[in-house]
Amino acid sequence: MKMREGRKIFFLIIFASFLIAFAIPLMAENKKAKETDYTDKDAWKGKDAEAKSNYAMYCTPCHGDTGKGNGPQAEAMEVPPRNHTDGNYLSTRTDDQLLKVIKGGGPAMGFTSSMPPFDNLLTDEEIKGMVKYVRTLCNCEYKKIGAAR
Repeated sequence: MKMREGRKIFFLIIFASFLIAFAIPLMAENKKAKETDYTDKDAWKGKDAEAKSNYAMYCTPCHGDTGKGNGPQAEAMEVPPRNHTDGNYLSTRTDDQLLKVIKGGGPAMGFTSSMPPFDNLLTDEEIKGMVKYVRTLCNCEYKKIGAAR
C-alpha cells in the first residue's frame, strides 16, 4: 500500500515538474508577444495616437521625428521637406490645403513631386488626423493673413 502511494506521489511530482518545465517558457513567450512595437500603427490607441503613429511611419523619413524637415532622407532631396514646426508658414495654410497635399502629394498643390501622395495608403479620416497632428507640431491654426505658397 505504501508502495502504491509512493508511486502516486512520484508520478505527481514528475507530472508537476513536466508542467512547470513547459509552462515557464510559454509564459515568457506570452510576455514577449505583449511587448509593444511602437512602429505599429495600433501602438497608440485612439484617433490622436493613430495620427502620431501614421506620422512616425510615413512622414518622419523626410520631415524628421520632430517635424523640422530634417529626416534621414532630407539631405538627398532636391527640395528640402517642409518644416512642420514653422507656425509662421503653416498658419497661412488651411486644413483643406494640408489635407490636399497629404492626400495628393506635392503636385496636387503645385509643389515638388518629392512629396508623395498618401491617398492609397491612408483613409480620409487618417489623413484628417495627420492634419490635426501637424497642427500640434506647429502649434498653430490657420489665420487668413494673406496668400502664401
